[in-house]
Amino acid sequence: MTILATSLGCSSGTPGEPPPLEPEPIPDSGEIPSAHGAVVYDFRAISEGKVVTEGTIVLEFPEVTDELYDREGVTGTWDLRVLRALPNLGFRTGTGSLAGNLNSNNVTYLDLVPDVADDDVILRGAFDERGDLAGGWYFATIAGSVRTGSFTATAR
Repeated sequence: MTILATSLGCSSGTPGEPPPLEPEPIPDSGEIPSAHGAVVYDFRAISEGKVVTEGTIVLEFPEVTDELYDREGVTGTWDLRVLRALPNLGFRTGTGSLAGNLNSNNVTYLDLVPDVADDDVILRGAFDERGDLAGGWYFATIAGSVRTGSFTATAR
């Protein structure tokens, strides 16, 4: 399955202050991906009210290991292009790998640069009843979160 994401908003954050990115869980939606395998999403990120990045994200979901649907080891790739350069945006034009997890509360955490401790973009979101993913993103640096925004990922 392919998942595409779109970011809907972004603003500069205060260094060292974590952004409010915890999306509200969707209770009993039943839309947490139940089958393992790859899903392709159209992705869009937004900052300061404008689309700043768009492209494709492919998520590979592992098999469910217990009845709570907790899944560590979500992996995948991204192919993105920056449409609007902003200071401390964090998103890059090009391709890369990602890593993350999906928990039983329907919250997904995705790290777009998993091998780097700073200079990294983090996505946190939840799936809706259609299987699309939406939430917030932040650019993490050694000084903390320096820019935040929103995103959407629409399953193809």
